[in-house]
Amino acid sequence: MRTDWDVLAAIWSRMKTALQIVRSPEEQLIVQLAASDIPAAQQLVETSRIDIARIIELSSRHMMTAVVFQRLAQLTLEEPLRSDVMTIARRTTIDAIAFGVTVRSELHRVADLLARAGIDMLVIKGPAVDKDPLRWANDLDVLVPQHDVMRAVGVLTTAGYKYIGSPILNDWEKCRLERQLEWNNQFQFASPASGLQVEVHYNLFERDRIRLERIDRFLDSVALFGDSRRWDNELGCHIPAPESSLALLCVHAATKRSPASGAFVLRHAYDIVGLLQKGIEEERFLSLCHAWAIEYYAYASLRLAALCLEARSPFLLASRLKPSLTARMIRLADIQCRCFRGLDSSSSFYKRLYVLHMPSAIGGGWRKSIRWYREAIFAPRWRQEARIGVSRDSPRIYFTYGTLLFRRVYRAVERILRDSRTSVR
Repeated sequence: MRTDWDVLAAIWSRMKTALQIVRSPEEQLIVQLAASDIPAAQQLVETSRIDIARIIELSSRHMMTAVVFQRLAQLTLEEPLRSDVMTIARRTTIDAIAFGVTVRSELHRVADLLARAGIDMLVIKGPAVDKDPLRWANDLDVLVPQHDVMRAVGVLTTAGYKYIGSPILNDWEKCRLERQLEWNNQFQFASPASGLQVEVHYNLFERDRIRLERIDRFLDSVALFGDSRRWDNELGCHIPAPESSLALLCVHAATKRSPASGAFVLRHAYDIVGLLQKGIEEERFLSLCHAWAIEYYAYASLRLAALCLEARSPFLLASRLKPSLTARMIRLADIQCRCFRGLDSSSSFYKRLYVLHMPSAIGGGWRKSIRWYREAIFAPRWRQEARIGVSRDSPRIYFTYGTLLFRRVYRAVERILRDSRTSVR
């Protein structure tokens, strides 16, 4: 009798054949090292030529450099590859540990400032998910009650933290923080001591402006994050229960960091598998998914994590969520997974198919559906500014919409040439 894992392996094999997914040796090696499959990684380095520069590029993009090179250094390597790997492993390990010390120091300072002001706080993502000293993160995220968010802003400002805001904000909005409360969920500050970006959240995602999926119940029930929090002596603050952190990771990986958005990072799949390996209460996690109405996001992210790292536990957990999904949701999750073409690219065809199907499966209503389709064709100026580098307030921003097409053609040709070179090698 075939098990669920056999079914997953068969699905993945068919998908790779149908989509002609050809992973380069560097991609295969990074995935094997992330999955701690040391025997497979050892066999690969013995039978393939490995481009160290390519591994650095890919692992950095996927926020896995220190982990990848530390595990790569454990393999039996020939010179000069071994010398190069050991040098990079030492440097990236030192950098990661130094950054981790900065994050911990900043966390203790922020926690102390807010505690003195009587403001409740818990850290989310980052060290709340994984306290591995090799973990790299872009910023420090803390969650405070909505009624205390402006007080928290005042406390940090008084302590010398500089408000920098999000790239999606215009100058007028940055000067009027209270006007952002209608749709925004966070305020970004730069630390006066380390320069590290500290994000003060009062919710988990934007209610509008960016997120057009149906996640209102998740945002309305953010208090559930605090209900099961626990004190972490090492971090010196409260952190969410692992089931809550897993739920947040899943929503994040299925929206902001999904293959369909072209922003997938292996770190999310790695974190999801890591939380499951450490152990979670599955019934509590499933209960949270139902209470927050995030069954689709959890299902899609768990399936993707299982496919990326060929891990069994996320697939088995995803199978328990499947009965609560509609046929359209299951179809959309399948499209999400088919967008994934490896660590270096995503399928343009399935990304467009996702754009067509999303509103009918998990859309946030007809108004947001109209915006979704409009922005798929004509991106908002803040996004165009981030892509091209032209100010959204400049008349030149309107001319950039034509250049975007040429950039896409150039990248497609570049990808085809790179794939051809890989296949020849």
